[in-house]
Amino acid sequence: ADNRVITGSGTANTLEGESLLTFDGSLLTASGATSGTTTTFNVKAGGGPQDIFTVGKDGIDTKVKIGGIQNCHTDLFLESHITENHNIHFGHSSSVSRGQIKFHTYNNYMAFHTGATERLRIDGSGRLLVGTTTATGAANLQLLKSSGDGLLVRNHDTNYEGIILSNASG
Repeated sequence: ADNRVITGSGTANTLEGESLLTFDGSLLTASGATSGTTTTFNVKAGGGPQDIFTVGKDGIDTKVKIGGIQNCHTDLFLESHITENHNIHFGHSSSVSRGQIKFHTYNNYMAFHTGATERLRIDGSGRLLVGTTTATGAANLQLLKSSGDGLLVRNHDTNYEGIILSNASG
């Protein structure tokens, strides 16, 4: 059946070779109709040397939708060993991690990367760290900049202040 997956047709003693679902012994490929620059369905399991599950097709725009239309709660759950990271990478073929969202399970922090560098971190205590990966003190917002402006606040309306620092009494 040319490596096609065989299914029962519902008619007695009849089998069907599924032309859009093939298995070569190690790679299961499900593919669908292509129209213009949109692939309606194309999934590969075991696509590349490090890929376990790949969705998409080279040169074709790829969109993945998880969920339904009505009364639908949807979760995307990334699970790893307790000492490992959960990562979502943004990039291209020659630089796959230009942007990244990372959650480290064991150390309990979430980090945001741009230009392949960590820029912002939310630690396990809820502190927002910008320009640093280590909190110093208990302040909820911590900014570290070795040169240049660290924080710029502009207000073009003369009736309002840009930043107001106040204690609990007023």
